[in-house]
Parts: sequence; C-alpha cells; structure tokens
Amino acid sequence: MSITKIDWVAVKTADTSLGAAKAFGLALGLSVLVDSPTQLMLQTPDGGVVEFCSSAYEGPEHLFARQNTVFGFGSIDIESDGSKLAAAGFEPVTDITDGGPVLFQHFLGPDGRNYGLIQHK
Repeated sequence: MSITKIDWVAVKTADTSLGAAKAFGLALGLSVLVDSPTQLMLQTPDGGVVEFCSSAYEGPEHLFARQNTVFGFGSIDIESDGSKLAAAGFEPVTDITDGGPVLFQHFLGPDGRNYGLIQHK
C-alpha cells in the first residue's frame, strides 16, 4: 500500500449556515478552499482537507449514506491501492473519480462505512 496519511475528512452537520464551522476553521488558521451555502472546505497547512456539509448539501448520494463522517486516506497510487482493497474483499462504492486537483474512490470498510482513497495529481 502507498498510503501516506489521512488526507480528507467530511462531516455532515446540522449547522445549516456553516457559520460556526467557518469560525472554527478560521480560528485554527485553516485556509478556505470552498465556501458555499451548503459546503465549506478548509485546508490544513500540510494540504489535508476538512469538509463541512450542511443538512441541505446535495452532493453524491453515497457520501453520507452510511454515516455523518467520512475519512479519506492519501494514496500515492490510487489504482494499486484500490485494487488491493477490492482483492481483500472491500467493495468499491465508486469508480476512481476526477475531483479537479485530486482523484478519489470510496470503498465499504470493515465496519460497513464509506472510506475514501485520495490521490493528488
């Protein structure tokens, strides 16, 4: 496996304005990547991303289908790591998807929750 770190965390929150989430991130010194009425993405100094989504967020249906928090593991080789997870019996929830500056893929983990692989381009 070529996993480097936990690279992304997404949280679905009841804060419909995401104002508290933004104040929290700014107090920590995180930079804002996306600031929309239903989605806030903040970046840590090492490039990791913390994403807050309101209850009105209309993102991919699978993302919060099983839980309110999703983790993504940084990968140097998403195709190889995804193949290893699938060979070990972990079901892909998505294909490898182009997300702009990253490629990502979600899998069902050992506890039945979604987990992601993230590869920076």
